[in-house]
Amino acid sequence: MTLPTLTNIERLRGGRILLRVDFNMPIVDGVVSDDFRLLRTVPTILKLRAAGLRIVLISHRGEKEDSLELIARLFVK
Repeated sequence: MTLPTLTNIERLRGGRILLRVDFNMPIVDGVVSDDFRLLRTVPTILKLRAAGLRIVLISHRGEKEDSLELIARLFVK
């Protein structure tokens, strides 16, 4: 069996994909101060969406108290 890659994902159309991303970004006063990591994931996310996939993103934030809520809101616009 060949694992799907971004070049052969057509066969997964309509399916769901789990995508591990690194959204451990600095947040200062409730604002993402460096969105480089977020912006670098956008092309991959768009390609997966264009292939008809439903995407589940997983990530983490550095400390236990940190939350991904602010970053998640950036995707729900």
